[in-house]
Amino acid sequence: MALSLEHFGTIHGVIHTAGVAGGGMIQLKTPEVAESVFAPKVKGTLVLSDVLRDLKLDFLVLCSSLSSLEGGLGQVDYCAANAFLDAFARDRTATGNCSIVSINWDVWQEVGMAVNTAVPQELKQWREDNLKHGLLALKGRRNRLKSFIGKAGNILW
Repeated sequence: MALSLEHFGTIHGVIHTAGVAGGGMIQLKTPEVAESVFAPKVKGTLVLSDVLRDLKLDFLVLCSSLSSLEGGLGQVDYCAANAFLDAFARDRTATGNCSIVSINWDVWQEVGMAVNTAVPQELKQWREDNLKHGLLALKGRRNRLKSFIGKAGNILW
C-alpha cells in the first residue's frame, strides 16, 4: 500500500471488479470449486478492507451481480459470493465512514465474464424479446406519467 500511495498519491476511491463465474450443479460441486469462485469476491473484499482500513476513502464500489438477488441455474457459489458483496456494503456503510456501494450488474452483452458463455439461440431471442417488451412498457409508463403530471399541475412532493 505504501508503494501505491508513494507512486499515485492520495487514493480517493476503489472499484473492486474481481470475479470468477461459477457453474455446475450444486450436487457435483466440491468445496475447492466453490472456494475458487468465492476467493476473488469474498477474500478479495476482505483483503481490500484490511489494506484500506487506515485510508479515508470517499467511496468503495463492489461489482456484484443480479444473481445475488435473482439466483441462477448452476450458480449457487457465484450467487453466494455476490450476496456477500451486497451484505458487506450494507454492513460497512452503516458502521463506517466511507460510502460503499454494491452494484448488481446484469449480464453485459459484449464484454465481461459471460460474453463467451454458450447460449442457445432460443434463449437469446427470448432475452431480446423481453428487453424490447420491458422497454416499451417503461416508455408507456413514462408517457402516462407525463400525461398525468401535465394534467395535475404542480405537485408538491
